[in-house]
Amino acid sequence: MSNRKQFDADTEHPWAKQWRIPRVHSSHPRQQYEVAVCVPDPDDHTNLWDYREPPEDAARIIGSYIDYRRSYYNDGWQRRMLARPFDIDDSTNTVILALTPHGWKYRRMTHRHGLWPFYDDPRQDDFPPTAAGLVALLDHICEYGRDWPGWKAEHPEAFDPAKHPAA
Repeated sequence: MSNRKQFDADTEHPWAKQWRIPRVHSSHPRQQYEVAVCVPDPDDHTNLWDYREPPEDAARIIGSYIDYRRSYYNDGWQRRMLARPFDIDDSTNTVILALTPHGWKYRRMTHRHGLWPFYDDPRQDDFPPTAAGLVALLDHICEYGRDWPGWKAEHPEAFDPAKHPAA
């Protein structure tokens, strides 16, 4: 993995280059990325948490969500973020996303427990392992955020309603 000492995400992965998505192998990454995606570790064949590799349509959505999060910052800080391979801010409450066979899950860096929704949570079925399920989870995460519905409407390349009815 390139830049392994500096980042716990692969800076050479196509998603890192195209959408600035840090792909990590733990739901507790070392850096405070704005957003990270937890994927299976190719060196760990047990895959204890059953993380799955998200499809490309999900990566496009996650990339747009990273852009949305970056838009909160002033122009100078955005330039500093864009000078690095990933958006990192020591004061951010990182959102870690993961795809499992049961659906999309997330945690924030400050959460004490694992990824939500938990396996026995009644809301588990609200976020199926589809692009629409990812959008529904991001809607939940951004419920109190700054104009998330407006962001989605302005970025149809990621949130095409024909492909993602929940968007």
